[in-house]
Amino acid sequence: MSSFLCFLRSAVLTSIATARVPTSHSIHGNAMPMTPFPSPILSNTPRLLSLLAACSLAASTAFSQALSDAKDEEIHGPSAGQAKLPGNPNTPKMGVGLWMMAHWTPEIVFQNVFNQSQDFQGAPDKALDLDPFGWVKSLKPGQTASSRLLFNFGPHYPAGDYVLLYDGEGQIILESASDQEKFTTLHPAESSPGRMLFHVTPDNGLRLTIKSTNPSNHLRNIRLLLPGCEKTYATEIFARNFVNRTKVLDFVRYHAVQNQWMAPKKTVLWENRTTPQHQTQANRKAGWAIEYIVACANALNNDLWYHIPDRADENYVRQAAKYIKANLKPNLKLYLEYANEVWNSNYGGTQLMMELARADGIDVKGISWNAATVVREYYLKHAAHLMDVFDSEFQDRSRIKRVCAGWAKNFERFGEPALDKNGMARQFDVYSIASYFGGGLPDNPDYLKMADSLVVDSVSKDLESMLTNLAKAAAFAKAHNLEFIPYEGGFANSLRDRDKSIPPADRAKIKARSLAIRQLPAMAAVYDRFLEGGHACGADAGMIYAAVCNAGWGYMEFERQDSLYYNRMLAFMKRHQMHGAKVLAAASPTPSPAHPGAASAETFVAENDITAIETSKVSLMPPGLTNLLRRDEILDLLAFLRDGAPPE
Repeated sequence: MSSFLCFLRSAVLTSIATARVPTSHSIHGNAMPMTPFPSPILSNTPRLLSLLAACSLAASTAFSQALSDAKDEEIHGPSAGQAKLPGNPNTPKMGVGLWMMAHWTPEIVFQNVFNQSQDFQGAPDKALDLDPFGWVKSLKPGQTASSRLLFNFGPHYPAGDYVLLYDGEGQIILESASDQEKFTTLHPAESSPGRMLFHVTPDNGLRLTIKSTNPSNHLRNIRLLLPGCEKTYATEIFARNFVNRTKVLDFVRYHAVQNQWMAPKKTVLWENRTTPQHQTQANRKAGWAIEYIVACANALNNDLWYHIPDRADENYVRQAAKYIKANLKPNLKLYLEYANEVWNSNYGGTQLMMELARADGIDVKGISWNAATVVREYYLKHAAHLMDVFDSEFQDRSRIKRVCAGWAKNFERFGEPALDKNGMARQFDVYSIASYFGGGLPDNPDYLKMADSLVVDSVSKDLESMLTNLAKAAAFAKAHNLEFIPYEGGFANSLRDRDKSIPPADRAKIKARSLAIRQLPAMAAVYDRFLEGGHACGADAGMIYAAVCNAGWGYMEFERQDSLYYNRMLAFMKRHQMHGAKVLAAASPTPSPAHPGAASAETFVAENDITAIETSKVSLMPPGLTNLLRRDEILDLLAFLRDGAPPE
């Protein structure tokens, strides 16, 4: 039996032994969770009490290492019925697309979480007097301005002391977003003008309310800092959990946080862009500041996949090129894509191409989104022209990868004629389509009645169909001397319900089941097949959309999740000795920090500081641990627990 199972047995036995022992200690009135330990330890010398936290960290480190080493070299599958793929001798690469940023999206990206807040909302009068950056300049009599953040996170944001910094004069309240009567705790003794200290207990989000502001010196530059980040937020912009889980990737695609599909139907000007001085980066019309996009790539040390906004004028493109050239680390490459899905008539890029065609006297009336050859030709020409602006500024073509995006469902008819015309393929470096599978199942009327095995089987069949198409697209790209990178994809089982006919109660059940399906042990083989199959079909890299997303798209659903999907991706990286494996190997094995922003640190507790000991009802065993084991291994483990010896 493997050493991992021996470790697992030890963990299980420890868990059983601690079912009736203390795991939470009250230190001068403040609850401090600690790792469970067997009751015999309590009878030892009092000195051991001061070492409990250190032991907790050591156990966490060993456990994390055991999980990291478990089954990494074994590939789930292949199985009967899988498509034959051509194979790929090259080392794969892996990227991710960040999900859109709004006050309710479940990923903590910034140490200053007010960067992820809602635009200020006025009450009772909704019209607010705002400065150019979105800060409240003045309030009418009886009016307030509120902004929610970390909303609908449930308990998945850190408890602790949040520091609120601000410029200007006025009155600010920080409270629970779900219950007006449930306020956070202000520490007056540690607060002063421009700085307030709040103790926060997670309660489905926060609401910051401005009760008054001085019009001559209005409240602005509000920063709400994760616990432990006051000294680091200015130089370490991004939350450490975000950095640690994302730096293993080769590149990050920013199209969603640039909010490509939400862009208004008007010319995008450089002077109107979001900047770091704006109230929020969760602006669904303008997206992140380019300064933060580049800073994020630098912090993660992975390549930048940047989108040129669909209606950006040439000056915007030139200024963006200048900024990226001057500030992106010289070792990082720039993947450059124009707009998003310029074949989908719902998006601004397609609409603009039709406008350009009409301006040239071409009648595009009646051209449907799935047969828009004219739109395709205009897309390629317009994208190449704007990318030429980047080339002229960079003066180093080797740093730029020009991406031509195609339509996965019909890439041959939709892409090949236009790329062949006038040598357009030579204007690009990468051909890219989506690689989604499993979509549409939640809309099946029988979805809630389907057995888990039937759902997984249906997902697997759809995956094989997608991989077959992907192999054709890879061959098409190679025939045009282009790299092939599926630009977004993965298991996508979100509810579409386009006609909104499903009752709200059923929608909630469907969403809950869809998220549960993503963590089924049987899905490990599906994730492995997706990752290995995508590489074997001839792709130069893979991309998952999205990162942390609770709508059925991401490799995680919430912060600090022990996600099967993400863990299989890490195992894939280690099998192929990818960039991520080297990052993991270079990092010293340290336990996870107590919250997304804080550094790990040992905590020693003196016996005299412990005023209460409580019984835990929670096992030491983390959720999802058995997802790493095959059925025969689980049976071995149960036999080992029963008999106290490895099975023959």
